[in-house]
Formats: sequence, C-alpha cells, structure tokens
Amino acid sequence: MALLHLDDVTAGYRPGSPVLRQFSLSVETGAFAALIGPNGSGKSTLLRVVAGVMAPWSGRVTLDGQELSEYSRRDLARRIAVVPQAAVSDFEFSVEETVGMGRHPHLKRFQGMGEEDRIAVAEALELTATAELARRSIRELSGGERQRVIIARALAQQPQLLLLDEPTNHLDLESVDALVEGLAKFSGGVVLVSHDERLVDAATELWVCDGREGAQDSGGLRLEKSGYTAYRKQRIAIMEAAASAAAREARVRAQRRLEARRERIERLGSKRS
Repeated sequence: MALLHLDDVTAGYRPGSPVLRQFSLSVETGAFAALIGPNGSGKSTLLRVVAGVMAPWSGRVTLDGQELSEYSRRDLARRIAVVPQAAVSDFEFSVEETVGMGRHPHLKRFQGMGEEDRIAVAEALELTATAELARRSIRELSGGERQRVIIARALAQQPQLLLLDEPTNHLDLESVDALVEGLAKFSGGVVLVSHDERLVDAATELWVCDGREGAQDSGGLRLEKSGYTAYRKQRIAIMEAAASAAAREARVRAQRRLEARRERIERLGSKRS
C-alpha cells in the first residue's frame, strides 16, 4: 500500500479555473519524490492539497490507505510536516525553541517535552547543521540559516510524510549538500517541489506536474531519472522558442508604434503647409 496516493485530483482557487487537473501520484514510504514542471503548473497547489490545507474539487487523496479528510487536524500534524517557501517569525524564540515546536502535535495540552522529544529535537538540529545555533534568536539569523531551522522543525516532528516547497531558497552550496544528506537519512516519504538540480538529482523518482490548460502532463507523469535530461532540454527549447516569439512580437509592436508616429508627424506637417 502506498503511503500517499492521489487519484484524479482536481483543485484550484477560482471556480472554473483549475490549477491542478486530474492529477494522480503514488509515493511509498522511504521514497524521495520530486515534482518538476514550469512555474504556475500547480506544484505548490498539489502540496497544499496533500497537506490538508486545501480541499480538492474532485478526486481522492489517501494517506496510509485512509482518506485525508478523515484525519483530524492533530492527526495530520503528527503524520505530515511542511516546509514552506518562506517562513518569517515575529517572535524572539531561540532556534532550539523553534525546532521544539515540531513536537507540539505529539504533546498533550500544557505538557512539557520529555526525553524522547528532546532527543528528536537534538537529532533534527544535527541533521540540518543548526546545533551550533541552538541558543540564538531565530530573528538574528540569515535567510539561509532560518530556512535550515524551519527544515529542522519539520524533521523534529518525525512525520511519515515530509513536504518541501522550494526548500533551497537562500541556501548556499554547503547547506544544500547538508540538506540532501539529511533527507537521505529520513525514513519516511518525501515530496519535494524544487528547481534545484542537486535536489532533483538526489530524488528517487520524478513526477511531471503541469496543470495549465492544454498541457500534456496535466494528469501526472512519472518520469524515469534517465529521461530528466531530455525533459530539461525540451523545457529549455520551449522557453527559448517562447522568448524568441515574444521578442519578435515586441519588435513588431515597436515598429507599428514608430510607423504610427511617423504618420502623425506627416499629417501634422501637411496641415501646417
């Protein structure tokens, strides 16, 4: 049984304008799945649906064989952790306190962390190379350091499924390498949205996501790792062709404006004469 399964999922933000179209996907425990596709193709929307933040218009989403809608918010928080594109904290929490927040779904109300929770936090700090930052305020950190702390918080949650949306934003090369190493040690399933080739190369499986109207891969296409280079070449060729067409159109519009201006000047000259 797949850890995560999507069956013909359609979702969007405005009625009649789906961003995700009849998308299907299966992710096993231990798999590292990367969602690839152009901007605006529905990748982040898919993560929102899987996280339970957004209800699909149609189709089924199951986690461990159970409909996602049947889980309570607390149960989902124990099972799914999310690393967003950008996270901002307005409070002076220390790094250790911030990472410790990942343990809240496992604690009862007003219950303090026990030994198991402290071990989970320490392991998450080590995996993300943030242990030396533990006592510092998260507001003092650089963008890259803060992103590593948010990833550590998600790992401290010890979820079955980890969702990451462009997690390498603000990260330097060394931090990306540490992230790849940490994800390799994660025992659950990973679903990642990223344009970073190092993360895509580290993934065990690739899924093409393109929910735009008329797109060939709107329903989800599992791509063999060996086919990724060909896919990238195809996308680059499409973008270059689009850029070339846009440049031609811009030149045509500029020429038309110039001709119209000349005509106005000629008419003005005729009237004066």
